[in-house]
Parts: sequence; C-alpha cells; structure tokens
Amino acid sequence: MAPFKKRAKPRPSADALRARIIRESKLFDAAWYLKRYHDVVQAGADPALHYLRHGGGEGRDPGPDFSTRYYLTSNPDVAASGMNALLHYIEHGEREGRKPSPPVSDQANAIDTLAISGLFAGSKFEELSIVDPGEIARFLTRSATPAERLARVDEARFSPKISIIIPIYNTPPRFFREMLQSVFAQTYVNWEICMADDGSSSPATIAIFDEVARSHDPRIKAVRLDKNVGIAGASDAALALATGEFVSFLDHDDLLTPNALSEVVHCLRDDAALDFIYTDHVMVDEDGYPKHFTHKPEWSPEFLLSTNYVVHFKVVRTSLLRSLGGLKNEINNVQDLGVTCTLAAAGARVKYLPKPVYLWRAHRTSVALSTEAKQGIEGLLMQVYDRHLGQIGVEAKQTWPVRYRNSRTGVFQIEFTGPSPSVALVLITRGVGDDEASIRARFEPLLGPSVELHVVSLAKAEPGTVGVAIESDAAMLDFVRSLTAEVVAFSTTTAQYMGIDWVSRLAGYAVMDDAIGAVGGKVLDPWLQVVSGGMFVDAAGEYATIAGGRFDSEPAHWFVGQVASNVDAISSQMMATRRLTLMETGGIKFYAFGDAAGAAYSAELVLRGYRIVYDPHSRHCDSGRVSAPPAAWSRLRELSRKAAKMRRYRKLGA
Repeated sequence: MAPFKKRAKPRPSADALRARIIRESKLFDAAWYLKRYHDVVQAGADPALHYLRHGGGEGRDPGPDFSTRYYLTSNPDVAASGMNALLHYIEHGEREGRKPSPPVSDQANAIDTLAISGLFAGSKFEELSIVDPGEIARFLTRSATPAERLARVDEARFSPKISIIIPIYNTPPRFFREMLQSVFAQTYVNWEICMADDGSSSPATIAIFDEVARSHDPRIKAVRLDKNVGIAGASDAALALATGEFVSFLDHDDLLTPNALSEVVHCLRDDAALDFIYTDHVMVDEDGYPKHFTHKPEWSPEFLLSTNYVVHFKVVRTSLLRSLGGLKNEINNVQDLGVTCTLAAAGARVKYLPKPVYLWRAHRTSVALSTEAKQGIEGLLMQVYDRHLGQIGVEAKQTWPVRYRNSRTGVFQIEFTGPSPSVALVLITRGVGDDEASIRARFEPLLGPSVELHVVSLAKAEPGTVGVAIESDAAMLDFVRSLTAEVVAFSTTTAQYMGIDWVSRLAGYAVMDDAIGAVGGKVLDPWLQVVSGGMFVDAAGEYATIAGGRFDSEPAHWFVGQVASNVDAISSQMMATRRLTLMETGGIKFYAFGDAAGAAYSAELVLRGYRIVYDPHSRHCDSGRVSAPPAAWSRLRELSRKAAKMRRYRKLGA
C-alpha cells in the first residue's frame, strides 16, 4: 500500500493575491462598495475580487477616496496598460506622486473634514465669529495629503489628550483669532486649550480672551492673572489647568498646521514611552505665508549646549514636567531653552519628528524676526546654559565667541573650568625624517601637569625608529594597556595646531558624560579647507566628512561643522577617548589609517550605546594625512549599518 501523502495546500491564484492587496488598502471600503453597488450584493461576489475583475473596468470606485475614472483619465499610460486603477496606485502611483482623486474646493474639503473629525462637536464657537470657514479651509489644505490623512484613521486606538499651553499678552486681535483657528482646525480631536492672560492691557485682546473663556466649550480652560508675571509664569499658570497626558506649547501669535497634533500622536503611538517630542517649524510672515523652512538635527545633547535649536513645536509628558517643577523656575523669554535643558538633565526620552507642523510668525515685535526684539536675550540664554551645566554635573561655563557676538547670533561655546583629567597624548609618526627631541620641543606648549607625551611609530622596530614601534591592532591595544592616564588623545607629528587648548577641550568632553564614547576635532589642509573630522553615515553605509572640501570659515545650515555636536563618527587623527573605554572595545581597528580607524572605533562605540562628539573648535592643519585602502572602507560599511540600526533602536536620548 502506498504511503499516505498529505495533500498540498493549493496556492492562491494571481487574482486572489491582487484582490488581497486591494482589500488591505485603506482606499478600498468593502461596506461602501456593497452599499453603492447593489448588483454585487445580489451576485454574492467578493467586493475586492469584483472590483479587480469587473468594477475597475466599468469605472466603479473602490471607496469614497479613490476615483477610478479620474485616475485613468489623468493617467493615460495606466489606462493603456489595462492594469486595475487602484492596484496601480497602490503598487506604483502613490510612490510616483499621482493623485487618487480630483482636487476638491477648499470649502468642500473643510466641510468634509470637519464633518468626519467632529471638530466642533458640542462647541459654541460657530456663534463667536472667531472661526471663519474659509480660514479653516486654508489651514486644512495647507499640509497633509489625502493619503497622509487616511494613514491616521486608526489613531483612535491610542488617543492621549494633549493640552495646548498658550500664554496671552496684548496679542494683536488678528493673530489671536488666527492662532485659535489653527487649533480648531486640528484633524486630531482629543485636545484642550489652556490659556493664561498675563495681565493684558489691550481692550481688544481682553475682549477676545473673555469671549473664548465664556464659550462653555469643555475643551477651553482659561485664567486671568492679576498682574503681569512674564511668559514663564503665565505658561506655568496655564500648565496648572492642564488635564492632558501631554502638554504642548503654542505662542499667542503663532500657528499650527492642521496635522500637527495628529503627527505627534502618530509618533507617540510608535513609542508610547516617549517623554518629549520636538518637530521642525516654518518661519512665516505676518500674513502666515512661508519665509523659510527650518529642518533641525536629530536629538543632540552637545549641540543643545551650542545653540537653542529645539524651540517649536515641543510636546512633553505632563507628569514629568510637573515633577520637575513646571515652568515656575524658568527665566522669562528663554523658558523654551530652560524646559528643554531641564528635561534633558532629567533623562527624558526624546524624539525628533521631522515634520514642519509649527508656523512661527515673524513680525515687528517678535523675537522670531530679530533678536533686537528681546534685548539681552543672549545673556539670559547663557544663564540657562550655566544652570544646565550644573544640573548635569559638569564644571564648565558658557561663553559667547566674538564671531557670533558681533552678529548677535545665539551660538555659544562651553569652556571647561574644572580640574583637567590626566591625558596621554599619543602622537603618530611614520618614522620618516622625525626626531623625537624636536617633536617633544614642538609640542611642549600642549603639555601640562596632567598631560604626558608619547610618540608612536607605525613601523618596524629598527635602529633609529622614533618612539614606540607598533605594527598591528593588537600591538596598539597592548600599548594602550600600558598607559595610566584617564584619557588617551591621538594626533600626528605633522599637525600644526591652531590654539593650545585643544587637548584640554577634547579631554573635557571625553569625561563630561559617561555616555560619551569619543570626541574628535577638525582637521584642515594648509589652505584651511576641511579634510577630516566629524563624519556622517548615509543610508548605504558610506562615510562622508561634514563640510568636507569647504573652507573652515564657510557658513552652514544650523552651524553644522562649526559648533560642537553629536555625529556618527570622527577621525582618529584628532581624537580623545577614555582609556578604559578604548580597552573595552578592543582598541582601534585599522590603526594605521586616521579616518578609517576613527570610523571603525566610532561604530564599535555606537554598538555599545555610546554617543560620539565632534568639537570643531579644536582644530589643526595637517599635510601628512594617509587615506585608508578601499578594503578597509568596505569592511567598515557593514559595521556602520549595524551601528545605524543600534542608533535607531537603542534608548532615545542616551
């Protein structure tokens, strides 16, 4: 008797697979399809399969948000191919930027969206003439595509209340009304407004505030302060009204895009343990039209010490902010930075949301237009920074470099004031034309009671070899083990230094935080062009030098490459790290090659949860650079991809 064979499960047909793709699309609504096309119900047909085989060819729509006829008419190449319209959009069209349905009028879109979202459920604002439908329409259509709105449909599973903190003080009536309109037009509905009037003297401002406060809308909470206490105190008074799980901050003359809160909640849904989210913002003129977009760096504790880059829009876990004292201890006009620094010092889990959802209005009296609007603000910022340095236990003070002071630019530089850690300064030479005595004489100005000098020759030990001869990664690690200093700093004998404080600066950063694995400086060629230093890794795992090939003094977006910040990697040609950390990672790979050695070491550190710091204020010129062979870089690519994955999934803000 033949052995029993289990009957193989038949594979689904091609049409069945295509129907599944259609069925899983948010643009396909089976209930809507059956309700609209009764013949499909009578035939007992599967709606997705029917649309694939018959409905699409007959010009039927798969749901209310996709028009088959429009898609085929506006895309004749799709019509000519004979492919199902929705299937093409799912597999190709959305990625190519094709539209799923014809554009609707602003007014129709506003009415539709308001009806779907129920933004005005139980509200009395229709009676206040504060919300103009045309204005709402402009906000609703200014950002967020139909596909993006559809992607937020399942947010109902996680919908924390967000309290919007708004301090009010003599706000121009038009700006006041438009600010409110931008909140009412949110596509996310679980929010509340918490307003505090900071002793306004403007009758127009007071009239609008009272009108809003008396609206009987349960989403509106308002308090009038007896006297002017400043923006920090007013914000703290508004915070006291908040009942949301998270609070956000909106200035009285600024605007939110309609999807602002929705984007934040989407981010929180991906990681509900987050404490602090910040986004990109758009600078707009007095009429709300964009002037320029401001794309921010990822969360960078060291960059935060250089400039107040987080600003708007920020959303914070309410319980954490209250446990830290709210805003009662913040300094007026710089409370934004104060809150950010306080949260950072407390170890908040931080996430950058790269969406420009906040419209920061620049007008004659706003700090957004000119720092002249808030005299002395830089001094206040430095006070906040000095307080923050104390909070994180770093003996340092904030300074304002002359180049930025002259232009009234809020960019700063920390100066370490505490005792310097012991440093082993290791100078690398290739043993060609070097004399150890002359090397020591040239580098004498860098030495001090806490710095010891070592010369290492990357060559075989022969008569006349300068310093300690090292021929392998293992030999380099053995040499490091023989040292006793807390910090090991690497450079080359061919370097010409632009300042004598670079050793103390790099060493200061190296011991500033246990989470810092290594810190590097900037390497220039004799023409003062950047040849090495901080590096970033692209999606393919390739390393690129920040501002590589540009002159040292050239300006850059967000001062990248000019101020201290966190990076993916640094070069070992000007690098400092703790000796124990260096031993923990197994030493420096590709020891003979500056950029590759530093990149490999940086990747190992990132895999262990450390962060990398780039301090371009520490600089030198070096004409003796040696490039790594292609084989070294190819080995690095895989390591960098692993490190990138670790950065993505490790604890945020660590």
